[in-house]
Amino acid sequence: MGDAIHSEAGLLKAAQQGSEEAFTALVKLHADRLHAFILRMTRDPELALDLCQETWLKAFRGLASFTSESSFSTWLCRIGHNTVVSAARARKARPNVTQTLGDGPTDHPEPAVTEDAGASLMLQEEHGRALNALRELPEELRAILILRDIDDRSYEDIALILEIPPGTVRSRLFRARERLRQLLSGECA
Repeated sequence: MGDAIHSEAGLLKAAQQGSEEAFTALVKLHADRLHAFILRMTRDPELALDLCQETWLKAFRGLASFTSESSFSTWLCRIGHNTVVSAARARKARPNVTQTLGDGPTDHPEPAVTEDAGASLMLQEEHGRALNALRELPEELRAILILRDIDDRSYEDIALILEIPPGTVRSRLFRARERLRQLLSGECA
């Protein structure tokens, strides 16, 4: 594991010194996870590709300013999040969530589907209800849930990505989970 970290650090240094090959290697290392995150936020595969490309362009332009105060992945995710939010503001529409825990190369596998068609249908219905409820959350709460419960990011990483204090991460995560629970149980109109 130490070699992988050292290798990424070496790639970062080389990319900051102008090596396009090193930057391309960084893109290959992080492209799938960035795309999965942006796709979950936008719910639009074409828009997600465009925003990923814009994020990588911003990262390339800002690479000299990367100071290793956070991991490269966290820094990149922050740029991606800001890009999604800016695009949503420009479209005057809020981003939505499309992918689920089983989608994307960096996520957990979906649970096995049972042979019982009724149980499978029930699972699909619950899954759809959960996605619909997640879509109803405000962007700031949805982003917290995606970063913590789907991407399994630490509170510190989330704070850096969203540029908020760690205490705010904890309180928003509590509010997001509570609001999602209310939506799923039908407690809210």
